[in-house]
Amino acid sequence: MWHDKGGMRSKKLLVTALVIANARFTNGSRYIGTTRKHPSLSVDKILLTSIRGGSSTNDDDDVPQTPPPPAQEQTESEDTTIIKEESSDEDIEEVNSLESGEEVVSSNASSKEVEIEESTTVTGVDNEVSSSTTNPPSEIIPKKTKSFPLSASAIERTGGAIIALIALSTILSIFGSNGIIGLCLLSQLAMFKEVYSVVGVTNTSKFQKWLCFATIQCFTSLHALSVTNHPLITCIFPSSTSIQWLGYSLAIITLLSSVLSMEFSAQKHPQRPSSDIFKSHLGDLVSTIFMLLFLLGQSTFWICTLNLTNDSANANYGLQCILHSVILVIINDTMAYICGKTFGKTPLLPNLSPNKTIEGFIGAAFFTILSSAYLWNVIIGDTTTTKSTSVILALFASFIAPFGGFLASAVKRSFGAKDFGTLIPGHGGVMDRLDCHLIMAPFTYMYLKKLQP
Repeated sequence: MWHDKGGMRSKKLLVTALVIANARFTNGSRYIGTTRKHPSLSVDKILLTSIRGGSSTNDDDDVPQTPPPPAQEQTESEDTTIIKEESSDEDIEEVNSLESGEEVVSSNASSKEVEIEESTTVTGVDNEVSSSTTNPPSEIIPKKTKSFPLSASAIERTGGAIIALIALSTILSIFGSNGIIGLCLLSQLAMFKEVYSVVGVTNTSKFQKWLCFATIQCFTSLHALSVTNHPLITCIFPSSTSIQWLGYSLAIITLLSSVLSMEFSAQKHPQRPSSDIFKSHLGDLVSTIFMLLFLLGQSTFWICTLNLTNDSANANYGLQCILHSVILVIINDTMAYICGKTFGKTPLLPNLSPNKTIEGFIGAAFFTILSSAYLWNVIIGDTTTTKSTSVILALFASFIAPFGGFLASAVKRSFGAKDFGTLIPGHGGVMDRLDCHLIMAPFTYMYLKKLQP
């Protein structure tokens, strides 16, 4: 039985324990009994009894009985909380803090779902704010609008072709045949420098590089000029035989310097196998000679074409034929780009030149052949051979000459270069512009040479 013998101190300690038990019981915590003697008393009844100061067993009629906690909770309530009688006034403050803490827990438990919804809403807003701050308006990619397939690069490419034609016409009108010779020699020098830099020849010195250039030049362009008795050459070399001797002497020097450079390299790097050194040097030498024969040998036929004549004894017949062939190649190259960008879908050579299409190739041939007869009449004015000559030149310019560009693409892709240079806007370097002309020049000369009386 409970009594108030302990005085006010015992009552305070009892109230403290009962408040804690009531708070935990109402919040769904484990039921904590009061003592081992009264496991069946409810928390409310014990609290009321303690306040009255009387016995709980004598007041059963005044206080309604509450059902005992479940059996499981009764078994768990065997572990009662032991309250020491030596507790001081600090216990009351601790109880108040615990009681307030339990109330906060209960209030937080009741508003937990609201806080979760608010937190998710705030999180969503924060994500939007953070995304807007991390992605400024300047980095937002606008929606693509359907536009005409020809872009600024097409305009630049076409403009570059027009500028090249205007420059060529101006040079021809001022210097005539000498302008073609000067352009040919300068183009040979520029193409060799561009291709040599892209290929990346490392085992050939600058002396050997220009020695090879001078050797091949003697047997190509200089020999062609000496045959035509050009004043610039005849004043230096009285005959073509002297140019041949000069070329042969340079070839001997090239041979000696190449062999000696291989020996010196093998002595300088004794740790490397000699076979690897020889292969490297020979590979660079062969590459240099091949590019010179291809570049200088093919372009020399423009110089040879200058001496061609026709039945009308037109002094500028050869010059006009060169201009006609050059314009045909320019038309074919430009229309292949435009037709390919407009309705090209099927790749022509996807590994060598992925941007070239069959539709562009056929469309360029159509426009080139269509304009060939008109150009022949405008530039040359010889109506006797208009249809046959112009169409044959157009067919070669459309179906054979473009493979010079494909070969150039293979070289660029082999050495990881986009263009050979940046001299001409929209076209790259000189080699990028003249790759197809190098194939067209020999055919133009040999076919028109056949037509001579």
